Amino acid sequence: MRNLLQKLPFPVEFAVVVAGAYGYSIITSVLALAHIHVGMAGPSEFGVWRVVAFQAITTAVLGLFLWARGWKAERFGLDTHWRDGPWGLVLAAGAYLGILAVSILVSAFLPSVVPQQSGAVVPTLSPYAVAALVLVNGFYEEFFAAGYLITALKEKGHPDLGINIGVALRVGLHISQGVSSVVLIPIGLIFGTWYARSGRLWPLILAHVLLNAWSYSHYIKW
Repeated sequence: MRNLLQKLPFPVEFAVVVAGAYGYSIITSVLALAHIHVGMAGPSEFGVWRVVAFQAITTAVLGLFLWARGWKAERFGLDTHWRDGPWGLVLAAGAYLGILAVSILVSAFLPSVVPQQSGAVVPTLSPYAVAALVLVNGFYEEFFAAGYLITALKEKGHPDLGINIGVALRVGLHISQGVSSVVLIPIGLIFGTWYARSGRLWPLILAHVLLNAWSYSHYIKW
């Protein structure tokens, strides 16, 4: 079986990984876009655990597929270095400033399409669900949107294409948020450009985990 998988051409590998990691999620996100209700209490506990389970299983299955294809942890930049921690903090800060800048621009030029929250966020999630989502999602998105995509296309001589596709997939994954999903553009550009040059994935994962933790901390019900 492994020999058969290793003989698959690169376009097949690429299609399997991208479709497997993002196909279902983007389709459901697009469908959900038409059913958004502004001012909802927040994500549900069951919904969060469902996302965690899906992303964990998908990572395991596609990870085994890539391992069978000859991919190693070092190829993704998953070997560790003491500088990964500080760089993760720098990337998180840079991404946060990028999100803030885009949010201000969207609110200024497209105020009519920015959803207005009705009231304060209502805590709906246990700390265990938030912790699981923060960790699993942080690894999942960076492993595929940066680790695989940019590495695979960089080896083919197209690192910029990998960055741009990664940005598109990040936005598509969150398109159910409507125009607010454009705040993912600076994250994709900052993370993707840095990864294409450094080849190190842990700082991106750490930065994503920190951003997730800040975003979902408002939903924790202690």
